Amino acid sequence: MHFEFDVDIDAPPDTVWRIFSDPENLPRWQASLESYEAVSGEPGWPGAVSLLVYHEDGRRVEVRGTVLERSEGRHFAGRYENAWSVNDMVCRFEALPDGGTRWHAEAEYRLKGWVKILAPMLRDGLYRRLRDDMLRFKEMIEGEFALQPPVPPEIRESPRDLR
Repeated sequence: MHFEFDVDIDAPPDTVWRIFSDPENLPRWQASLESYEAVSGEPGWPGAVSLLVYHEDGRRVEVRGTVLERSEGRHFAGRYENAWSVNDMVCRFEALPDGGTRWHAEAEYRLKGWVKILAPMLRDGLYRRLRDDMLRFKEMIEGEFALQPPVPPEIRESPRDLR
């Protein structure tokens, strides 16, 4: 199963990359992540291996993450494996004309064994998780590092103002 999703973030690329590439931030935008442990290599760099533990639908799911590629500030690729699947994830970061950043993510899921027959039922949930994690990341960054100051509540339009 192949998914792609883009999100535009109101923060400069160097800020987005710094927050994205720091494993300490993972639990802040990956809601079901319980723990992250560096197993070998320099975390975030090609060849590094980590153990990520998620709590999914009442189950503990251990995922082995391996960094495949990294181009500082622009590109990250990793492989995430568990007992049921292999997920190759590619993330690209692009500067936008307004000073913000576009994050383009591609995920390729390959299910293993009998789980393959569940693919039609898993498809929407896997896509939603990718989308929701990316949107949570966007909200986290924009809440802390937005390019534009927030609009004061007294200036915001309400639905009745939009007649």
